[in-house]
Amino acid sequence: MDNFSPLRLASSLLGLLAATIVALSSAYAQNTSPLHLEKEIPLPGVEGRIDHFSADVPGQRLFVAALENRTVEVLDIRKGERSAEIKELSEPQGLYYSAQNGELYVASGGDGTLRIYDGTSLTLRQTLEFGNDADNVRYDGRSGQILVGFGSGGLGLVDASGQKVGTIPLSSHPESFQFEEGGFTYIRERAERVCSCGCRPIEAHGYRQMGLGLDVCELPHGLG
Repeated sequence: MDNFSPLRLASSLLGLLAATIVALSSAYAQNTSPLHLEKEIPLPGVEGRIDHFSADVPGQRLFVAALENRTVEVLDIRKGERSAEIKELSEPQGLYYSAQNGELYVASGGDGTLRIYDGTSLTLRQTLEFGNDADNVRYDGRSGQILVGFGSGGLGLVDASGQKVGTIPLSSHPESFQFEEGGFTYIRERAERVCSCGCRPIEAHGYRQMGLGLDVCELPHGLG
C-alpha cells in the first residue's frame, strides 16, 4: 500500500523550495558583493587625518585632502600610484575637481581660503579669502557656481571665472550640505539643544536653505 500522502508531498516540496532559496541566496551574495578590494595605493610620508576626496573620472585620478599632513595627494588610479602632491597647505579639507573647466578647488580650514588650481599642471591660479574654517566644497549644476562652507555660518558663492559673487549667511558652521530641488540642506555643527521637527525655508541668492541639527536633540514626547 502506498502511504505517500498529499501532506507529505506538500512538505517535501516546501523543503525543496526552501533549500533552493538558500542556495540561490548564497550564490547571489557571493557574486554581487557591493565592494571588493581591487588595489592598495601607498602614500609614503603621509601622516595623520585624511579628510575629503574628489574624483577626476575622465582622467582616472583621485584627489585626497591629507589634512594633518598639510597636502593634497593626487593618485593615478589606473597605475595605482601617487602621481603628484600639493604641499604646504593649511589644513586642506574640502575638494572639488571640475571636469568642465579642468580646475581643482581646495578649501583650507586653517587659513579660510579657497584655492583654485589648474587641474593638469596643478599650478595655483587664484586664492579666495573666506575668513576661517573653509570646509565643504560643492558644485551647483543649476547655477554653474561653486559653493564653499566656511566660518561660524556661511556659504560662499564662486562663479565659473573664479570670482566671489555672494555669501549666504547660516545660523552656524555648515559641517556638510547637499543640494536638492531648488535649494540645499545643510548640517549644523553646533546646533540648538532642542531641535524642532520642521524648519521654515529661508531664501537667499536664489537658494532655499533648510538647516538640520547635528547635536543630540530632545524630541517632543511621543516622537523618540
